[in-house]
Amino acid sequence: MSIALNLYRLQQIDTRLDQVTSRLAAIRAALENNAALQAARLRQEQAEAALCAIKGELFDPLAPAHSGELIASALGNSFLGFALSLLVVSPLLDRIGARRVILFASACFSVGRGSGLALGWGS
Repeated sequence: MSIALNLYRLQQIDTRLDQVTSRLAAIRAALENNAALQAARLRQEQAEAALCAIKGELFDPLAPAHSGELIASALGNSFLGFALSLLVVSPLLDRIGARRVILFASACFSVGRGSGLALGWGS
C-alpha cells in the first residue's frame, strides 16, 4: 500500500510540476511580447552604454582604479539634487499649482541659459 501511495503522490507532484512549467512558459511569452517592458529594457541598455562611455571618456584617464567610484559619486549627487528639489518643489506645487511652477522653472532655465551664452559659457 505504501508503494502505491508514494507512486500516486509522485504522479500528483509531476502533474503539478507540468502545470507550473506551462504557466511559467506562458508568463515568459507574455513578458517577451510586452512592448513597454521591451522599451524599458532598451532604455536601460542605452543608459548603461552611456554610463560606460562617460566612465571611459572622463574618469578612466583621471583615475582608472577609482573611475567606478567617481561615476557613482557623480550620479549619486545628481539624484540627491533631484530628491532635494522634490522636497522643495512639492509644497510649491500644492500651493500655487503645477502650471505656475513649470512656467517659473522654464523662465529660470531660459534666463540662465541666455546669460550663460551671453557670457560665453557653452556653445
